[in-house]
Amino acid sequence: MKLAIILPLMLSFLPLQAEPLKPMTMKLNSDEIVKIPIHSRVQTLLLFPEPVTLLIGEGITDGQREGRVQAQLAEDKRVVVLRSIAPDATALMQIMVGPEAYAFRLQHDE
Repeated sequence: MKLAIILPLMLSFLPLQAEPLKPMTMKLNSDEIVKIPIHSRVQTLLLFPEPVTLLIGEGITDGQREGRVQAQLAEDKRVVVLRSIAPDATALMQIMVGPEAYAFRLQHDE
């Protein structure tokens, strides 16, 4: 099953040094690792067409423990919010959507 992901980048209310990317739509492929730029001053939102059932990854944190990238799953389970919390942060994040698993390479990009 192929899914599309919408990647809108939202602004925080702080003065920005990073330029946010325009929203884009990507086709998900479980055989490929999707590269996603993340920022410390701009939150990255991933909007999935179906609920996320699992979100894991080395260096990924929910804010309660140490990590390089903070990830939060929204209440409706279709939105994942990402933010870099360490300088030059990178992480490999795996997400389950229905029966499919997808991999994302998150890389800090100011």
